[in-house]
Amino acid sequence: MKRSHLYQLLASTFLFLLIGSITSPCGASLINDLKWDDSKGNKRDNENCGTIAMSSLLLQWNHSVNGVVKNPANIDALKTAVENLCKPQVGTENNLTDEKMTEAIKAYLKAHGFTGTVAYCPMYAGESLTWDWLKKEWEDGEKLNILVKGKDGDGNDVTHWLTVTSLDANGNLSVTDPNTKPAGSADNYTVNTTNMGFNLSYDFDPETDPDEPLPVTIVSAVKVSDVIAAVPEPTSLLLLGLGGMAMLNRRKAC
Repeated sequence: MKRSHLYQLLASTFLFLLIGSITSPCGASLINDLKWDDSKGNKRDNENCGTIAMSSLLLQWNHSVNGVVKNPANIDALKTAVENLCKPQVGTENNLTDEKMTEAIKAYLKAHGFTGTVAYCPMYAGESLTWDWLKKEWEDGEKLNILVKGKDGDGNDVTHWLTVTSLDANGNLSVTDPNTKPAGSADNYTVNTTNMGFNLSYDFDPETDPDEPLPVTIVSAVKVSDVIAAVPEPTSLLLLGLGGMAMLNRRKAC
């Protein structure tokens, strides 16, 4: 076989595999409204709203790039993988910072054979986190987690991660949130596109019944884009090519 023909075969085989990797699983819901605890209702010691939001975002990507989550039906396994990556990253407030979530998502993608662009855009780092920025990222196909910040009834700072399911130019925002019910649905808000503020539908005070709306501000966002299967090394490409030839030969023999 001529070298040029071998390269063409390798390229074709890799393209075939790549196309196969971006097929969405059948019957999958686009809203991954994950809640606290495991599938049996048991408390997870290493779980926080950041790990839940990260798991939800990875499930979103799995709708676009099949295989990002190996078994999307096994939420407990996904949560465990995410929590193990995030365990050393959790800060003193038992939550993930935007930087640490970014590092954990990169590590997850690499460990599962994918690459992607993962970045965060916090207001306090001198970058411009605006509603227009969020809108552009969303329209470009990025998946987004947003970090909101407010004050509890005692005046203490509270932060909370939410996973975006939709947003538009008018400030309409839909998110999934582990603290709200019913499961399987998004929560809808209207954001002030100038100051990035809105009223969360609940406070964090267990003694307040019913909950009172809590004014919060979007202070950071983690975006993930361009997720694809990692390009194999040349040796791996050769093996893929040989495997592709064997597959074609088997098909011809049928």
